[in-house]
Amino acid sequence: MALGAFFLAYPFFLVLWLQVKPFYGAALTGAGVRLAAFTRDAHLKSLEFGEEEAKVVLSKSIATPRGMADVDLDLQVPVSSYSFNVPLTLSLMVSMWFLVRWRPLHGILSLLILVAVHLLYVYSYASLFSMSGMEKAGLVDFSGHERLFWEFLWGFTDNLLIRFEPFLVSVYLWLAGGCGWLSNGGVRPE
Repeated sequence: MALGAFFLAYPFFLVLWLQVKPFYGAALTGAGVRLAAFTRDAHLKSLEFGEEEAKVVLSKSIATPRGMADVDLDLQVPVSSYSFNVPLTLSLMVSMWFLVRWRPLHGILSLLILVAVHLLYVYSYASLFSMSGMEKAGLVDFSGHERLFWEFLWGFTDNLLIRFEPFLVSVYLWLAGGCGWLSNGGVRPE
């Protein structure tokens, strides 16, 4: 039953996602880039959405020998790079319902995990590449520790977390829905 539900749900969610993705990408990219601009002490100058990517311009004021100047940093955030697995994740959620009968609260929390991972992707992407742009232009020199932190956060999110996300949500639903021993207060069934 769960396998059949997955194969029926996947085409449905794929078609639905293709309609929803531009709006989701705009909202999430806007939020993540604004958060990154706040972290980098910059402000969002412009944000344009295309079919598959968002073009972002961050502006940062820096001190120069001649006085203060605004520097523009151009970023292109690829929406499909972080949202490609949404139909798979939603289909796995449907199939997990047939296996463990998870509660609606667990479904909402699963969707929040999905959105949080995507927001972390946009935030770490915009933070790292805006920092790199400033450094390449010779405007600032970041410490090795700060560079290591942002490269690790971006690499971890891009290479591991985004790809593992559908299974992370499935494991969460399995543990929260009654099949996992954690759902029983940590007591292993006899």
